[in-house]
Amino acid sequence: MPEETHITQEEVDALLGELRPGKEAFISEKEEEKLGEVYKSTMISATEALSQVLNKQVKIENPDVKTLSPNELESELPKNAIVVETEHVEGLKGMTYMIFLKEHGASLADLAIGGDGTLTPENLTEVYLGALGDALAKMIDAANSFLSTKMGKTVFSSQPPMIRVVDFEKEKTSLDILKEDQLVRINYNLQVGDLFEGNLIQLIPTDIARPIVETIEEKEIPSVIPVQPVQFAQAPVGIPEIPPNMELLMDVPVEISVELGRTNRNLGELLKIGAGYIMELDKLVGEPVDILVNGRLIAKGGVVVVDENFGVRITSIVNPKERIVGI
Repeated sequence: MPEETHITQEEVDALLGELRPGKEAFISEKEEEKLGEVYKSTMISATEALSQVLNKQVKIENPDVKTLSPNELESELPKNAIVVETEHVEGLKGMTYMIFLKEHGASLADLAIGGDGTLTPENLTEVYLGALGDALAKMIDAANSFLSTKMGKTVFSSQPPMIRVVDFEKEKTSLDILKEDQLVRINYNLQVGDLFEGNLIQLIPTDIARPIVETIEEKEIPSVIPVQPVQFAQAPVGIPEIPPNMELLMDVPVEISVELGRTNRNLGELLKIGAGYIMELDKLVGEPVDILVNGRLIAKGGVVVVDENFGVRITSIVNPKERIVGI
């Protein structure tokens, strides 16, 4: 009688894991490209907020997105670094990380308490790290606000972020994300006024990166759905022709603006508004925007995207006579 061969539960799970359709472990090049676009815009909002807090122009630009293993990432991590850990608790779930040189962190911390940014790394105490955490919290709030708008749902992180000094030569697995098989690494060029220019690394788990891409792509689908041609009302019979002397005014420039919506706030509320604040307007999603010429309403339309710019597709318009009288 042949000897029975037993298989362990771990082996069963491994085999089933290969057979079951589950979430992919890798981020595709297309998804990396999309993440680069999203985080490029996200960092513009974030650095505007940080610039205001530090009273110094901050630029975080040129995102380079790549999916790596922790071993592949190892050579990119600085020896003495500041690690900013952000826990996402709503909209997205999990930890993301920002990493930059300790000397750059000292400079940012000095600016955060009103200094000139010349603090040396040796003098970077817990007090300075706390001030740096409070400043970066404003930056993270602004980034979350942008992602909330982009994804169509609230993205929120616990505040303030955890900040610590890490020597990656001695603490190679000090971050949970470095125990994953794959992660998304985004490299940015970090520049703070005339103080310094260097590298900032952002680490994102694949189970946070992929939902960002999928949610935004799903949200963008309506923009490519064919739309029905707009049916314009026929102009009433008997509208007088434009007088001949109007030809003399055809080259006069006029200001055209598009109004997304309006709202009212009292002065006290206005004074509390800061970077990252979301202001609700009186228009609903999908409602036509107002098109104004010299401040007078002449048409309504829908917002569209043309290449990298916003545009507006006119859906209704006043008749020529009213347009002339209004202007």
